[in-house]
Order: sequence, then structure tokens, then C-alpha cells
Amino acid sequence: MRRLYGLGQTAIILVATLLQVGCGPQPVAGPQPLGSQTAGTAPGPTNAAGTGPSPFGSVAPAQPSGPPPFREFWEEHYFQDSKIGHTHGAYYHDVLNGEPIVRIELTGNMTLKRSGQTIEQAMHDVSWETPAGEVRKFRNTMTVAGAAQTTTGVVSNGRARLTLETSGRSTESAIDWPAGTLGEFGIADWLLKNPPRPGTTGKFPGFLPYFNQIVEFTLTVTEKESADVGGTVRTLMPVEIQAVMPGGLKLDSIAWVDDRGEVWKSKYPALQQTTLRTTREQALKASDPSAAIDIGLATKVPVTPPLEKPYETKAVRYRVTLAGGDAAALFPSGDSQQVVRRDDGSAEITVVALRPDSPKLPSDPNAAATAGPTDGDRRPNNWVQSDAAEVAKLAADAAGTETGPWRVAMALEKSLRPKWREQPLGTSFATAADAARQLSGDCTEYAVLLCAMLRSRGIPARTAVGLVYVDHEEAFLYHMWTEAYLGDRWIPLDAAWGQGGTNAAYLKIAHTNLAGVDPLSAMLGVAQVMGRLKVEVLERK
Repeated sequence: MRRLYGLGQTAIILVATLLQVGCGPQPVAGPQPLGSQTAGTAPGPTNAAGTGPSPFGSVAPAQPSGPPPFREFWEEHYFQDSKIGHTHGAYYHDVLNGEPIVRIELTGNMTLKRSGQTIEQAMHDVSWETPAGEVRKFRNTMTVAGAAQTTTGVVSNGRARLTLETSGRSTESAIDWPAGTLGEFGIADWLLKNPPRPGTTGKFPGFLPYFNQIVEFTLTVTEKESADVGGTVRTLMPVEIQAVMPGGLKLDSIAWVDDRGEVWKSKYPALQQTTLRTTREQALKASDPSAAIDIGLATKVPVTPPLEKPYETKAVRYRVTLAGGDAAALFPSGDSQQVVRRDDGSAEITVVALRPDSPKLPSDPNAAATAGPTDGDRRPNNWVQSDAAEVAKLAADAAGTETGPWRVAMALEKSLRPKWREQPLGTSFATAADAARQLSGDCTEYAVLLCAMLRSRGIPARTAVGLVYVDHEEAFLYHMWTEAYLGDRWIPLDAAWGQGGTNAAYLKIAHTNLAGVDPLSAMLGVAQVMGRLKVEVLERK
């Protein structure tokens, strides 16, 4: 049995990426849908205000030469109870274009386990800011399995000019940067500059790296409590933090801070992820491999009763509940999926195996999921490199002399599995051109490559993110697939299955054409449902 995981394992150290989830493993039989640094101690550095020792112990300078940082810290990260990595932050005095600047650097490494295989990730973020916290420029680089994604930004006159670089492609764009917008380290710095007290609140816009969006942060400080910080109990103030994304998507977290505003612990409940402030020695201490949690299986969604013969389903009606949330707001209605909100807060979702000649489900024709294709669904971009020679050749070889859009789409969907060389679970979120050259990867590579092949043949296409049922797990696992616009509808396709369209065992959360400098933003919805969803099968056909 082969297992493929991946909703891209594409991201930043779990907090920033928000997306360390897995595609479901393959079923046992039948057509296989991709369900699928050590040192001693020394006097501590000063805190951000330059007064008194920092609470996290001493570390060596982050750079081998030049002035040492005036503030630095180490953190270790846990998924559930398993250590997955660490980060190191350092603040330097610098000069940019003749202006005194604070340069903030954050480096991190993370190791995850997926179906017995190891996934290595690294990130390096740099932000150049004034002492008052105004961002002048930044650079964020994420590397997974040797493939890098870099975003650079220059902020001026209320705008940020962004450049996104992936393998062989560069995209430029611009976003509004409202006055008072803080950089990616803004929450920690705001707390240091505004020593918290119970009842304190704060609200400000801030930049979310890698997703390249401005979000609205709201902070609320509550009464002190005892908090376990790496085995040491401290009396700290919880700070409830809510980030509201464009479109209304929300991500909640909690930080535990001392009287000076230093963050000792933070937790993202939806991600089942905890960060602890620690020493350099502890941060760099290797984790116990035997204690590692398989992140794909740890995030699976339970289903009752089990869905029988899921890969033969033509229509299934589900009830989906989201602990502490509105399930209906997360799952969009579309041509193959109808969502109805129930009084108890659950969502009743009907999914059909849609084909060009089958009836569409009734839905709002003005909804984004059913609206016709845009230019972004047709054109090449950083990830969907439909103009790459390797992609065009794969598509031409697969389609042959076929001309009908549905027949072409079927030929392309079925063509990749027989050619696929391997399924390394440590693959990054590769571009279509890279996937075409390597013919390997997990669900994200299948989805992005098929999307590019379809566009190269003149068929509008985008990728979808959500859940797929895996029979031997008796659960839904996170997954990515492709949607092609054929006739008057968006039809789901899955190149990892390659059986001529999908069945009714898919639950879609979002879609994206991967255009622009924030192509991963559509995947943020996944962060809201991890560990909080339950699915009940009401009826199948």
C-alpha cells in the first residue's frame, strides 16, 4: 500500500505556515485516490528596551562577525506533545539608506514525520524597521526539501511592493500598507512597548508573512494564572489574540506574558501547536524520534458511521460539526457541493460526483465557488507554469488528437499516475514545472501539475483544498485536488486517482488559482478546522 500525504507541507514553522497537514493515504485496494545549534550559559542579553536581563538566558551572537545583537531569544515548538523544531530571533542595530534601523532576524528549523518519512523545513525572515516599529523592508524565505520560496517587500507611502520568487519564476505586486501596520514581529514588540495589565486591550494591523496579507490583530489581556513553561510553573498573564484575515477568516491564539511583556509561551489551539521560550541549549536539543507524531494521521477527521465503498459513491449527504465554530461558514457551496446551515450550528453538506452531463446541485450562481473562470484561472503564474515546455509536452503527449474539452481533461487526469516515479513525503509545494521534470511528489504536485496541463490546453483550471475519505482509516484526511471549468461548471478532478473525475467522498474547504503574491492564503481555512471537525454520514447513493 502506498501512502501520500501533503497539503503541501509547504510552509513556515507551523505557526506561521498554518498548514502542516497531510493528504490522506491511499486506500488499500482499487483505484487509489490521493486521500491523500550547543553552548554554555553566560550573562543574559538585555531586553528590547535595553534595561535588565532578558528572561530567556544567554546565547552566542547569531552572526560570527559584526556587532552582537542587543536582544535575542530561542524558542522550541511542539505539535501536540512532540517537539518538532526551534527558532532563534535576534535584534541588531543597523542603518538603511542613512536611517537608523533595527534589523530583526528569525531563523528556524522544523522536522516532521509523515507516514514514517522525515520532512525537513527551514525558514529565514528579516525585517528592517525603525525604532518605533515602522517597517521599511522585509525578506522571508522558506525552504522545504531544498526548494525555496522567497518574498521581498519594500514599504513606502502606504504601499508595500512585493516580489515573490519560486523556482524559475518571479511575480511582482503591491498591497496597501495602512498607517500603523506592524511587521511580522509586531505582536511581541507591541507587548514589550505596552507592558500588559489585566484588562488591557490592543488592536492594530499587522503583516502575515508567506501569506503576504495585512490582518487585523486584537489583543485582550486577562488575569494572571499559573502556566507550565517547559516543566517550570510561572505566574503569567494570558493574552488572547485574534487575527482577522481579509474576508473575515479568523485565527485565534493565546500568549502567556510576564509583567514586562516578554512572551514565555504561546499556543495555537486549531493547529495543536505550542511554542515555549527557552535557552539555546534546550532549543537545539534533539527530540526523541520514537516520540514523533505522524502529523498526517494526527489531524485526521473522524467519521461515523464509516462510509462504505467511498470510491464508488455518486452522492453523499453529510452532517459536519465544528467545535466552537460555524461549520457552514467554512465549506462553500458550489457546482458539486451544496451546504445548508442547521439551527444547531452544524452544516449539512451534499456532495455529488459531477460530470459535464450530470445535474448540478442548486447553489448561489453569484458565489465564488460557482462563478465562471477569471484570467487568473487561465494564465500561467509562479506555481501553475502552464507555459513551461515540460508542462506543454506532457499535456500534448497525454491529449494526443483529442479536441473535446472533457475528453482532453480526462486524458490529462489519467496520464500522470502511470508516469509517477516516486512519492517522497518530504516534497515541498513544488511548481508545476518542477513537478513535470521530476514526476514525483504528493497530492500538491499532482494537483498543481494537472492544473497547469489543463491551462496549457486552453481549459481554465484551479486547485481545491479540503478533505477526502480514506477507507482503511475510516476518516477524512486533508487533501488537494484540481478543478477544471468545463461547459458551465467547475468539475473536480484528481490526478492522483486518475479515474475520470472524482467521487462523492470529497469535502471542499477552499479553492485557489495560485496567482499573485499570496497564493497560499486560500489554504488558511484549513488551519481553522484542524482537530475541531466531526463528520457524520447521513445518506449515500
